[in-house]
Amino acid sequence: MPTVFIPTMLLEMTGGIKDIQINGSRIKDIIDDLENVFPGIRSRLVSDRKLKEDLAVAIDGQTCRLGLMEPVPDTAKEIHFIAAIAGGL
Repeated sequence: MPTVFIPTMLLEMTGGIKDIQINGSRIKDIIDDLENVFPGIRSRLVSDRKLKEDLAVAIDGQTCRLGLMEPVPDTAKEIHFIAAIAGGL
């Protein structure tokens, strides 16, 4: 079961809990379980049935490309929700 690391911007929703073990076969399932534990967190991660555009997800250090439908391998150890960084001139 992977450890899901809560981004700093959402710690107020978790009562300061920085990480939690959550199981799920896709990122959508992980977010659904997070919502069960921390009501309201889904709306901070998802918009219009998609991962919010200013967020990225990494599973074991690899950035996900499929958003909510990204499979979570049985061997996954860590999931991070990361604020996407815009750049350029």
